[in-house]
Amino acid sequence: MTERKRTDTETEHKRAESEELEKTIRELRDSEERYRRLVELSPDGVFVQSEGAIVFANLAGAKLIGADRPQKLFGTPMLELFHPDHRSDTRARLEEAGPKAPAAPFEEKMVRLDGAVIDVEVAAVPFTFQGKPSTQIMIRDITSRKESEETLRRQAEFIRAVAESTGEGLYAIDRAGRVTFMNPAAGEMMGWTREELFLRDLHQMTHYRRPDGASFPRHECPILTAMENRTTIERDDVFIKKDGSMLAVSLSSSPLRSATGETVGAVILFRDATERRRLEEQLLHAQKLEAVGRLAGGIAHDFNNLLSVIAGYGELVLADLKEPGAARSRVLEILRATERATGLTRQLLAFGRKQVIEPRVLDLNATAQDAERMLRRLIGEDIDIAMKLAPDLGRIQADPGQVEQVIINLAVNARDAMPRGGKLTIETTNVALDEDAVRGYVDVKPGHYVRLCVSDTGVGMDRETREHLFEPFFTTKEAGRGTGLGLATVYGIVKQSGGHVWVYSEPGWGTTFKVYFPRFGDVAEPGRPAIEAGPAPGGTETILVVEDDEMIRSLIRDILESTGYRVLVADDPESGMKLIGEEQEIHLLLTDLILPGMSGRELVDKVVELKPDIRVLFMSGYSDEAVARHGILEPGLAFLQKPFSRDALVRKVREVLDSAGSRIA
Repeated sequence: MTERKRTDTETEHKRAESEELEKTIRELRDSEERYRRLVELSPDGVFVQSEGAIVFANLAGAKLIGADRPQKLFGTPMLELFHPDHRSDTRARLEEAGPKAPAAPFEEKMVRLDGAVIDVEVAAVPFTFQGKPSTQIMIRDITSRKESEETLRRQAEFIRAVAESTGEGLYAIDRAGRVTFMNPAAGEMMGWTREELFLRDLHQMTHYRRPDGASFPRHECPILTAMENRTTIERDDVFIKKDGSMLAVSLSSSPLRSATGETVGAVILFRDATERRRLEEQLLHAQKLEAVGRLAGGIAHDFNNLLSVIAGYGELVLADLKEPGAARSRVLEILRATERATGLTRQLLAFGRKQVIEPRVLDLNATAQDAERMLRRLIGEDIDIAMKLAPDLGRIQADPGQVEQVIINLAVNARDAMPRGGKLTIETTNVALDEDAVRGYVDVKPGHYVRLCVSDTGVGMDRETREHLFEPFFTTKEAGRGTGLGLATVYGIVKQSGGHVWVYSEPGWGTTFKVYFPRFGDVAEPGRPAIEAGPAPGGTETILVVEDDEMIRSLIRDILESTGYRVLVADDPESGMKLIGEEQEIHLLLTDLILPGMSGRELVDKVVELKPDIRVLFMSGYSDEAVARHGILEPGLAFLQKPFSRDALVRKVREVLDSAGSRIA
């Protein structure tokens, strides 16, 4: 009984073991089937390599290589599927797949059966196939992805090249407002380098003031506010340069978004708006004068009618008062006041360009000589009058009475600026203004002109006075000494004649008025005037330009650089001296005669101590005679009078560089 029980127990154990073995075999078969199905359905190519040859491949792998069925690949050396230039590296990487760790995924190139080269991503793991140690290799076609990446890379390079080459400044900032990119134009305008601004707060470094110069907190920064609100803004603003000076800009700021649409920063595109704002101010000033002129002309016309009535009835009353007496004296005073008022209305009509004129072809020299005889009686013996009239002067078309009035008004204005006497100079000459010479003047066209220049040695004017100079009833004289209509009349007459009037003046340096009348009859050409025959000569020398007017400074740099010169610029004598000390070789110093802090002549005296062989060319809006009388431009020194044409500047620079006599020592 005991033996039977033992036998039954053993039989039961064997049956259980058999069932467990069958279950394990079924599970292995199911697992193998699931694995096979996964491999067959995998979109990636799956290969099994044993002893260097392919012993298995799925359908995706066959299609990847260009075979119609996997069996065609069996027995093929796995490495033959890879690009010949890379097979040694591929073998080494596949051999990294050891029994404990798979090989790190890597990118490679494969060659299809049709010869096409594709980009693939390869991963390898150790594997046992049919009882033999093998390697399972998974391969994914990434050709499209690589092409997309290359396209994106090229697009990024193109965008970067555009950003680098554009003349407008460009910043990119992250969500924290830190600078992540800056193009060269931004660096040139602001004075910062990329290294100095990288990951620095843009608001703190360049944008911490309102346009009026007042400080404002970070949370009011329009760029950062627009970024947070995911909006695009366009505005005029003020940036602070590295040297602390303020730069007027026009900017556009747009949010920078990631591929998922999340705001990751902002892009700020800006341009220097200094010149545009200056032109806008000039245009607004011209429009203001135009509006005031229309108003003044209209009032003067109506007032003239009233004065005619007053004068007419006054004369009738005077005719009835035959006998002398108080009443007759009072009527005479009324008529005298009416006559003075009529003179004022004539000036208002001239300013408003509503005065009836009789233009005819004139010789400006003859008109100036006629006016001179009157001026010698008018302005007093303590003022010396010098006439410098060009013998070959062209003709103008204007009303002779009005032109004479212009000369007289300018001379009287000069007389009042010289209460202790002085010198009045009246000059005439032919000039040709090209596009460069009239750049920055909204209402001046290039062409041929006859210029009348009236200069005095008086007290001069500051900038604020110059800005209001031609407005009617504006005067710096004490009450009772002038109506404020003299220069307004000059402005109206010149404009009505198709001309332009410019003024140069600094406190203590006197004043020069330049009146340009269009030359009539023998103009060489309607477009850009030909100053001299032949191309303007250039060069490769280094020139330092010291000029406090930014528009003139930029103009000179553009002209000289376009003809081959290397140009350094400074806006004041101190900056000029700094450049002199830093630069090894500067061939020519081109400086304005009137600069902040010291004169151009004083600057030259300091410069020659450091560079005795440097050549010097002075420039000024005053005439050469006007600056000479101040004792800062002795005979023999090179001088260029503003405004100058491109050719005049380039030729004068070349002349000074080529002339040994242009050195100051």
